[in-house]
Amino acid sequence: MTDTSDKRNKSARDSRTAPMDTERSTHSKPGQLADMLGVALEAGEADSSNPVEMTAELLRTKLDGPLPPDPEATILSSSVLDNLYDKLAPQSQLSLGEALTDSKTDLRTILQIKNDAKQTAAQDCPKAQRGVSVTLYYAAIASALLFYDRKITTYSYDAVAIALAKLLDKPWIPPVLASHLQTARKICLDRKDQNE
Repeated sequence: MTDTSDKRNKSARDSRTAPMDTERSTHSKPGQLADMLGVALEAGEADSSNPVEMTAELLRTKLDGPLPPDPEATILSSSVLDNLYDKLAPQSQLSLGEALTDSKTDLRTILQIKNDAKQTAAQDCPKAQRGVSVTLYYAAIASALLFYDRKITTYSYDAVAIALAKLLDKPWIPPVLASHLQTARKICLDRKDQNE
């Protein structure tokens, strides 16, 4: 009888001290976990690497990556979302960079990119990540101007033109995005006296 009691006590002690099974406890998909680990590793290397190169690499990765999730679609359960995402967001096959520079990208998607970038830039994050978020924020504003002739910010045309000029001076801006920002800046300069 003491043998059985000792075994139960040992089993209870082992379950309290055993490491938690991370496979069962996590809700992240493998790709999401890899992304989180990659971001954490990059953040840890920020002090030892060139900040310009790090920002450029982070921007390339972000532009080549997927669009931010649609807040309305995330209300659905993840299993339903996995099965229906292509129907809910037909442009999901585009990368973020392609969506920003494709004139067929709908305005709702552009607003979603802008809002996601603004939210990320407002958080306490490494300088490189903040630079990327600000770049994406203004790239989305540029897309709305170029594709829909809409100013999707409360900033004046003059303020947007100044911000775009500052971004164009940054060495991490890829050529395709630089061209996009430059064209939008010209529109802002033409309209800088407008009060909209």
